[in-house]
Amino acid sequence: LRLLQFIRQQFPFQYLAQDYATGCLSLCDEISDVINGSCSGIGCCQASFPRGVRDYEISLTSYYNHTRVLSFNPCSHAFVVEEGEYEFSASHLNNSSEDWKLPMILDWTIGDHSCSEAKKNPETYACKENAICREPENGNGYLCKCGDGFQGNPYLSNGCQDIDECETLRPCSSTCHNTFGGFYCSCPKGYEGDGRRDGSGCSPIVNHHNWKLHITQTAIG
Repeated sequence: LRLLQFIRQQFPFQYLAQDYATGCLSLCDEISDVINGSCSGIGCCQASFPRGVRDYEISLTSYYNHTRVLSFNPCSHAFVVEEGEYEFSASHLNNSSEDWKLPMILDWTIGDHSCSEAKKNPETYACKENAICREPENGNGYLCKCGDGFQGNPYLSNGCQDIDECETLRPCSSTCHNTFGGFYCSCPKGYEGDGRRDGSGCSPIVNHHNWKLHITQTAIG
């Protein structure tokens, strides 16, 4: 919380946003009512975060302080988890000591400028050689990634290195030629085609000029 307060003091313009509230309600009278794998309101409920959220707070409230369900549900849990990565079980209601490790995705961007705006200032533009700028799906700013045919760290100078597709993908059925940021396939002499495993490959060239047509006439009388 102290770090968050410090960031807000240093960069107040980035946090001029509207507050909102969302939540869900979970009810359960008997452990037999709970359905394993279902988080639709019986023993478990879930709410989604909308796009553009910069920070969040979670609070829990219990009717009657769990006094009516203490035998199988002595406390409540709330956590942030990647969608589809948590499967609810009735055993979770009475196992507060379990060490859960669940994945959570934190999105981030650079600044508040779009790609076109950021490129206007080469001194602060974060995408280095062989990298491309990408507009984020969530919020403002931009992100960098290595272009097609490259891999590495797009934020470091020469961080995006050429991929040798001939070694990593082996895409050719015949001869593969690696190029800077790409590759191409070729067929040996006497063959034709694109030379790709997922294409037409290589097939012998048929010389139609060497064909000879023999016609025999037979008269029956």
